[in-house]
Amino acid sequence: MTEFASSLTTLDSRLQGIARAMGLQRAYFDMREFARARLIDRVDLTENRNHRAIFVHVPKCAGTAITTQLPIAHGHRSAEFLRWKDPALFDACFTFGFVRNPYDRFVSAFHYLRSDKTSRRDAAWGLQFLGRYKGFGDFAEAMLEPARRRPVLGWLHFLPQTYFLCDRKNRVIVDFVGRQERFAEDLEEVNRRAGFSLVNQRVRAVKRDDYRTFYTPDTARLIEEIYADDFEVFGFLRETGFANAPERGATEQS
Repeated sequence: MTEFASSLTTLDSRLQGIARAMGLQRAYFDMREFARARLIDRVDLTENRNHRAIFVHVPKCAGTAITTQLPIAHGHRSAEFLRWKDPALFDACFTFGFVRNPYDRFVSAFHYLRSDKTSRRDAAWGLQFLGRYKGFGDFAEAMLEPARRRPVLGWLHFLPQTYFLCDRKNRVIVDFVGRQERFAEDLEEVNRRAGFSLVNQRVRAVKRDDYRTFYTPDTARLIEEIYADDFEVFGFLRETGFANAPERGATEQS
């Protein structure tokens, strides 16, 4: 990561801290996304019009298995942004996304951003902010300190899933929310409702230890605090039985 890019990331972290303290973090993320779209990215909704569907790709939720088959997503653009981009089209389309158990997703995001399967930008960020840790256990313990977790939680792959699929009042604004844990079944529901013929091809899926083996009771509670809205809105259960397990699954990259 260049010195200039590193400075921007540091500034972003500080602005996030201010926004969080004022209860305006969601508004800050929205402003950042909309500004990027205006200045850098162009969003072409032609394929969405053709297929009458919009897929909101929540990071680390099996979305690549869909985007490799149909060009109806726009990176990891939020539903709120896509609705703002073309309200009439958004209302006319079948809109959907997938979510994932927050404990599991956090582990996956960490290992993915430290792998060789990321974009150059993600790899540079991962090296700067995650490369210092021996493994997930070391990383999760460090996240107990607010100053250390602030720049991490603002990165795309660590944003709450509600950010991508809900409005500012945490109301789901897409037509269907599937779960990675029942991906095959929910993909069939997408096919039925949208008239697609998508097949279950989990592109980046790999085997690894159960996510429970990565957490201590303290770090598990931290996930429940950080992603409280994800647990509530999408009906994920807060779990017990986490132990002080040794570091495992260091090669996981899903």
